Amino acid sequence: MRTVATEPSVSVKKIFNGQGTVPSVLVSFDYACTSATQRLDVTLTSFPPLPAPATYLKATKAKGDLRCDGVQHASFVEWTNQTLDRNTPARAVAALYDTNGELQVPMAEKTMQPGTGTPDIG
Repeated sequence: MRTVATEPSVSVKKIFNGQGTVPSVLVSFDYACTSATQRLDVTLTSFPPLPAPATYLKATKAKGDLRCDGVQHASFVEWTNQTLDRNTPARAVAALYDTNGELQVPMAEKTMQPGTGTPDIG
């Protein structure tokens, strides 16, 4: 059952390495958006111990890729040919922007050790 949201919202659920044949990193999130929503941005950063390089990834879901009906939905973004060190915390930030490019709600963030699995989009 979907939750009806009266206001736009976003929350980061999980950061994990994919389990497919192609290496990937995924961030799952919940969101609710309205007709005033233009896009949803997700950024992911991780700073493993040196000499390993830092990871900075960004993805955008345009309005056409979102279900902006005022109801809460689950979704995810995926970056292929990437992996994260499971022993190093990663930080994901999700943000909803309106048609003027302004934040609709405060950014949501989560820092956690990356897990493994598949996205829950049910």
